[in-house]
Amino acid sequence: MRLKDLSPEIWAAFQEDDRKVRIRNSIAGCWLAITLMPAGLTLDYFVYPEHLWFFLKLRLFCSLVVAGVLILYYTPLGKKYYLILGQIWYLLPAFFISWMIYASEGESSSYYAGLNIVIIAVGFMLPWTYKENLFGGLSVMVMYLGACALHGPLTLKGDFFNNLYFLLLTDV
Repeated sequence: MRLKDLSPEIWAAFQEDDRKVRIRNSIAGCWLAITLMPAGLTLDYFVYPEHLWFFLKLRLFCSLVVAGVLILYYTPLGKKYYLILGQIWYLLPAFFISWMIYASEGESSSYYAGLNIVIIAVGFMLPWTYKENLFGGLSVMVMYLGACALHGPLTLKGDFFNNLYFLLLTDV
């Protein structure tokens, strides 16, 4: 029996509970992103000290934009469009991490691991459908590949193959 085959009352109750869980968990995800993005400054200090201040600006801006998403969750607009916001709050850190990959070593950057953390965190926090999982995984992969391609030609050797391999496994 599929959920949609249940009585209209049970289906409506399920949808309302799913909405509440998604909003609650997305709010928690926003707080994690707001907190953990700037905390990455410690990593930048040891891995890319030459990019320290630029990366700090990116991290703080990311947190600021995610804070905007968080605020939206407390508005009627946010409650109505919670599914869209549920995709935006984690794509923002993925975008800014990809930007750091582009600005540092491209395909050789170890910051691909940050994208793995985003994928894993969201997988644990949100009750996603297959389509949402596919969209999220493909979006992160496109951002990573775009960052690497913009940095320089792609080689499918060494670090890049390693990074791509583990990102694909995490997506799966």
